[in-house]
Amino acid sequence: MTDVISSPAASLRSTNSGFQYKLAKVVTEVFAPPIIAVIALGVVSYQSASHTSEFLKWWGISSLLIGIIPAAFIFKRLHAGRLSDHNISVASQRYMPFVISIASALAAFIILHLMSAPPFIIAVTLSAIIVLVLAMLLNPKCKMSIHCSSIASIAIILTFVL
Repeated sequence: MTDVISSPAASLRSTNSGFQYKLAKVVTEVFAPPIIAVIALGVVSYQSASHTSEFLKWWGISSLLIGIIPAAFIFKRLHAGRLSDHNISVASQRYMPFVISIASALAAFIILHLMSAPPFIIAVTLSAIIVLVLAMLLNPKCKMSIHCSSIASIAIILTFVL
């Protein structure tokens, strides 16, 4: 049986009410790393593809492995009661989600490389691996904001694409 874990979000909920809290929750969810990754990978895949089927192939592979599988792993653990919340506020619970995310992104990198994906898609995949590894290494000392690092990475990438 797992213990009920109190999260920092729960204490914030009790002190913040109304519009500001709800707005913060919406912004957090809209800019969640898996959502941002799927959107950005879609833009990069679209810009890199010569036709629709190629766009869908690159976007599907990269989004599944970099965004969807890690998110599904987190939600599965959350529903099993093994995580405090989907933002993984408790540092000791972040290790396996990082491992799965890195392994999945590494699989994307290898598959996309073997399938001769456009170089920019491979570079974006490599950047995801680097950000995840750095976040995992920093995790024991502090909670590096994956939301912020994802947004920053995507902003830089999209600057080159658009």
